[in-house]
Amino acid sequence: MYSEGVFQFYFMNMSQPVILIHQERHQLYYKECNKAAQQFFDKMEDKIINKEENLLFYTLCEKAIATKEPIQYQYIQLFQPDRHAYEVTFTPLFNQATTPSHVLVMAQEIRYKKTQEESTRLLDAFLENTVDAILIADCDEKVLTVNGAFEKLFQWRKEEVIGKSRQEMNIVSKKEEKENLKLIEELKNGKTLPPYERVRYTKSGESVCVSVSCSPIYDYQNQLVAYSVIYRDITAIKRLELELIKSKQWYKSLFTNHHHAVCMLNLDGTILNINSAFLETLQLSESIYEEIKKLCTERRSHLSFRRRRVYHYFKHNKWTGN
Repeated sequence: MYSEGVFQFYFMNMSQPVILIHQERHQLYYKECNKAAQQFFDKMEDKIINKEENLLFYTLCEKAIATKEPIQYQYIQLFQPDRHAYEVTFTPLFNQATTPSHVLVMAQEIRYKKTQEESTRLLDAFLENTVDAILIADCDEKVLTVNGAFEKLFQWRKEEVIGKSRQEMNIVSKKEEKENLKLIEELKNGKTLPPYERVRYTKSGESVCVSVSCSPIYDYQNQLVAYSVIYRDITAIKRLELELIKSKQWYKSLFTNHHHAVCMLNLDGTILNINSAFLETLQLSESIYEEIKKLCTERRSHLSFRRRRVYHYFKHNKWTGN
């Protein structure tokens, strides 16, 4: 029940901005405001509220009167440091006939919620716009969230994994689970883990080569509350490395077993390698080849000088290899 004396004492001593709205003949009026609110609503007593100019405010007052229940609204302008954030409560006050006759509008500054909301938005933007798959779990191994890249890589939908134990997803093979749990425990104990390469498994059991990075997540009291795991798909890189190894092996086999004499030199004429056909064609022994290679690798500024030395070596040894 609305009591003028009690209200005035409570009203005037509030530290938060508070205004009193009066309803009369289906019209809303600004009736009074306390000192904290005067900076926003100066000289407004008994002023009719213009519905068109204050549509949201007017609508929330009407809703509080119609439902006879308090209505809350958060006014937050994100990423604007000079703007305040408020949670505004519209509370209906009743006359003796239990009919709402006034609305008490109280604004509570919620800067911490603004900061929290901004941090959440930034985190969500980071998670959803990175190409790496990210999983965040709490200290009990329960999945808190995953990003879109995780869904795409591991074929798990976000709603399927939130709240699920990380082990239930079978991303890590049973053979490696003990090692993985040990790494997670080290992470929980504050140890920094360098990235490492492993094979992980999708929902369908398909293997994926990934680079794994783990990071702890602390609360404002510097207590570990969760950790993140970032998976970078390196399947294509590993496939390329394998193809490179195969091509090197193929090249080595081709070079070694080629029936023609092959000698490889770099741009300054230094012998890099020869095949067995080269030794057979020139009737050279392995020891002679090593001496020739030594002559070619001696540091001389003039290339033709080295070539003459090699020529004279062959001439004096008569190509016999003895």
